Amino acid sequence: MQAIRNFYYKIGSEDGNSEGVGTFLGVFLPSLFTMVGAFLYLPLPFVLGSFGLIKVLSVFLFSLILTLITAFSLSSTASNMHVGDGGSYFMISRSFGLKTGAVMGLSLYIAHTLMACLCILGFANSIAPFIPGIHISLITLVTFLSLALLSFASKTFAMRLQAVVFLFLCLSFFYFLQGRYTLPSTGELPVVNHPFSFWVVFAILYPSLIGIEAGAALSGDLKKPTLSLIVGTISATIFGFLFYFVICLVLSNRVPRFFLQTDQEVLKNFISGPIGLLGFWAASLASGMGCFLSAPRTLKAMADDKVFPKWFEVFASKDEEGVRSATLFTAALSFLGCYFGSISYAAPLLTIVILFVYGLLNLASGTEEFISNPSWRPTLRFSPYISFAGAFLCFSAIILMDSGKALIALLLLIGIYLVVKKTVLESRLDDLRQTILFSIARFSIYRLVFSKPSLRSWRPNFLVLSESASGQSPLLNFSSSIAKGRGFVTLASVLKNAYADLDEIQKWEEVIRHNLKKRSLEALVEVTIADNFADGLKNIVSNYSLGPLVPNTVVLGECNREELFDNYLQILKIAKEAKRNVILFRSDVDLNLLEKLEIDIWWDNKQKNHSELMLILANLLARQKEWRQARIKVKTVVSNEAAKVQQNLYFEEFFQKSRLNMTSEIYVSEENYLIRELIVHNSTKKGIVFVSLKDCDREYYKELISDFKKVKTIAFVANHQEIDLHSLLN
Repeated sequence: MQAIRNFYYKIGSEDGNSEGVGTFLGVFLPSLFTMVGAFLYLPLPFVLGSFGLIKVLSVFLFSLILTLITAFSLSSTASNMHVGDGGSYFMISRSFGLKTGAVMGLSLYIAHTLMACLCILGFANSIAPFIPGIHISLITLVTFLSLALLSFASKTFAMRLQAVVFLFLCLSFFYFLQGRYTLPSTGELPVVNHPFSFWVVFAILYPSLIGIEAGAALSGDLKKPTLSLIVGTISATIFGFLFYFVICLVLSNRVPRFFLQTDQEVLKNFISGPIGLLGFWAASLASGMGCFLSAPRTLKAMADDKVFPKWFEVFASKDEEGVRSATLFTAALSFLGCYFGSISYAAPLLTIVILFVYGLLNLASGTEEFISNPSWRPTLRFSPYISFAGAFLCFSAIILMDSGKALIALLLLIGIYLVVKKTVLESRLDDLRQTILFSIARFSIYRLVFSKPSLRSWRPNFLVLSESASGQSPLLNFSSSIAKGRGFVTLASVLKNAYADLDEIQKWEEVIRHNLKKRSLEALVEVTIADNFADGLKNIVSNYSLGPLVPNTVVLGECNREELFDNYLQILKIAKEAKRNVILFRSDVDLNLLEKLEIDIWWDNKQKNHSELMLILANLLARQKEWRQARIKVKTVVSNEAAKVQQNLYFEEFFQKSRLNMTSEIYVSEENYLIRELIVHNSTKKGIVFVSLKDCDREYYKELISDFKKVKTIAFVANHQEIDLHSLLN
């Protein structure tokens, strides 16, 4: 008891809106009326007669568990933050970002708007038999105008009117408990058994316990939002369940199942007269009015966050003008829904949307509790596994309830997301995405540290040494094409200023990242300070790593300035000593304009480890969409015809065993000094050429770039890793 008292005082001491409403009017009644208001037009008596008391109560019990877990998750999230306007939208957008929050917020807005239509139509259909001679359309119109004007005129009066409605509801419930059903005939009548599954009945009855998000949507108008959301949502959920539990018991005990199935006016005949039904009618109207109050505030909250085009800014007003504009817009949509008649087919879709929202609320709360960020300090805490179970139940219920409608609802949500994605700017709010990614990365890195190296898990991890580091480097385009979706690329840059400070490094990193994002290239950025470019690159090659993720391949461009040859070759030597593969890449054309039709690999029998690395790189390149049509040819030069036959047999067996979609071309040259000329002459002009790279000295390197200058796009490859790539290919 003391713990409960401490919790109450801790939550109750929060700063709130002194002019706002309390828990009873602001959360409990809107949530309860959303549940009870659906009672009149839900076929509860028919389902009860067809499915039986025990099975119906089991459905209500499951619904209670599902909604109660969501109420706990919502309460836990609410106790960790100051909940602003929009309730569920506010919490989801602050957990999963503005884009996801906007999708769910818009879905909630549409659901509440159409729920208002459903309440009005249900009320009109139920009261029409008591007003003969008046067309149901006129009743619908008068009801709609009354609720819309009341919600528009005075929010405070509309919310306080709910207390009167609650008294009428209690009076009607008393009449109901005293009710007796008069049998129109005597004798045993057969009960028709309907093959309803649990999930079909759940789809019909679950809207009767949906409503916690209606109270949450009014969070911006509460005196103490956190306390009200916690107490109001949980108590309304339990009260709504007990309400239906008692109704099911009374109807099952006092009305034969046959008449529950066949009498469409069981409730009217049971209570005997309009006085007893007054509370249920009032509850239905209050539910519609609650939707007129909650839906505009969700719309205004989204407009305040500027997640939609500029014309939505008419709803983003600091005073009540924005709410009134949103109310008029909501009323117009509701009028269209009422005018075009029944929306019974849309009701299951709305239920599915609500379940999606509930699932996300549970997922957000569970993830926050599981990850335990320093910022996650809720006053009301629950095990994350309870929230995860709630999310699982929500998403599972959607699929089991009606997979077809679930697919339609999912496609609608995806469509809304694609529209929102084009209008929502980069999220200005902190959300869970970075936290989740950080936790996954932390878990993975620690596991990699203590894991033995696996050859089958080899991935390209490129360290691209580019002097410009502008994101337009052909080195970066080439590396990204190979590593895309499979490895890492780090773009290294050097500030040639011994007096540069940390701020300059950070600014330069931001410039590079901006350029990368502008070109839609994925790469990490590493910047160092050195007196010259060569010294800086030496430092990066020697020291850079991401924990266990050490770059295994250094990618450089050609160096054509002889005064820099010594430093350049020193970098190659450091890379070899550090057991890093090396790729020297040059392209005289824009890779985006290059004809991606052919990939040539010049096989070197004397350095098979280099050749095998070239095969792997070419195969990874050919998996990318842009290079998928390219033909990979493995070419080599032998000294005589007998060696040509033997080499051809080797390639055929190797390609078949390694499942490589490649062809081979073998050339004969008895003169070693003509080999480079032969390679240049027979290399493709429509793609990339891979050639092995031997250990470089100054003269060798100078001859290399001179002899191959006619090849437009070429990659010289050296394998310095101590791994057996041959077994990887097999």
